[in-house]
Amino acid sequence: MGVSLILTHMPEKSSQHFHHSRSCIHRQYPSLTTSGIGDNVLTPFERGIMQTADNVFRILAANLHTIVEQVEPTLRNLTEEQAAAPVTPGNWSPKQCIGHLIDSACNNHARFVRAQLEGSFSGSSYDGDGWVRIGNSQSAPWPLLIDLWSTYNLYLAHIFRHIPADAAELQCTIGNAPAIPLSHLAEEYFLHLVHHLVGIGIVEEDTYPPYQPLF
Repeated sequence: MGVSLILTHMPEKSSQHFHHSRSCIHRQYPSLTTSGIGDNVLTPFERGIMQTADNVFRILAANLHTIVEQVEPTLRNLTEEQAAAPVTPGNWSPKQCIGHLIDSACNNHARFVRAQLEGSFSGSSYDGDGWVRIGNSQSAPWPLLIDLWSTYNLYLAHIFRHIPADAAELQCTIGNAPAIPLSHLAEEYFLHLVHHLVGIGIVEEDTYPPYQPLF
């Protein structure tokens, strides 16, 4: 399934990883402006985002909203049996993968909010495997997982849209990793989500830039 970025203008990053991601984005999707895209290929939501896309958070909001809307029907087409089967031996099933993305949404939601409330964020990383094991998403009903993943990410898109541009440089420290700006953390969240959707075959591998975890 092809999923396309709506907007691709990301700010310059200081870290090597984010500079690499940005160059991949620009190579595959030349930077777009409102005048460069016809209204016929944008939803009303996307047009509204583009008209006010004065910071990276609104760009990410548009992309997050779009990827959820585009892949949700494909996820719902999977049966319970298909969703419970590992994509490859020894790896997570779609249920576990979506469960992990719900855990990611939960943990990062707090980071996005606390950075703004406190002027910075410092907190531990989380044990992704442990959260999947304790949450036991493998035994959860597939429609429940899709509903929660979809709704939570649409809400995070809403939060992104309302983060002010001047919050972009708020420093966020995760575990022992070097501090990164809030804008980088938000982009990391989006690319991590795409990475796992690629892993279960929902998004084509070459649709988005490669993902390398920062922490």
